[in-house]
Amino acid sequence: MHTEYDVLVIGAGSAGLSAALTLGRCRRRVLVADGGAPRNAPSPAVHSFFSRDGIKPAALLHLGHEQLAPYPTVEVREFKIKSLSKLAHGFRATGTTGQGHPATATARRVLLATGVEDVLPPLPGFRELWGSSVLHCPYCHGYEVRDQPLAVYGQGKAVVGLALLISRWSSDVVVVT
Repeated sequence: MHTEYDVLVIGAGSAGLSAALTLGRCRRRVLVADGGAPRNAPSPAVHSFFSRDGIKPAALLHLGHEQLAPYPTVEVREFKIKSLSKLAHGFRATGTTGQGHPATATARRVLLATGVEDVLPPLPGFRELWGSSVLHCPYCHGYEVRDQPLAVYGQGKAVVGLALLISRWSSDVVVVT
């Protein structure tokens, strides 16, 4: 197992795999650290992704892994990074493997492609419906629920902007705070 890289890509979703593909084509030694928890995993489909509109999230990631396979300088590993420290000539990542064993890797550069983590409210049924009936991205799922009554959950000024955005898909929008 190699532990020294040109670039450590933290995140193995679409952005991280795309970055790794470009870096692999440039013959850079790359480690993609896959934390194993893609945000869109509960969603039935990925939309607005050119040439793959409607693909299942897991299938899109599988294709990404397949497309990285020809590039011997790119590794994708289950690696949950707990800390990242600056070295004289790069960075050291420390964490655990998918089996929970300690792991470290060093790289000259780090590319963050971690995405976001949703903080869900403690409402009954909210978590269970997340990604299917309760949707996180109007660009991904807005078209599929167009012209239906919709609710927007959020806090502060951001929820107002989101409600205005959602009104492009439905004229019946309720704001829940």
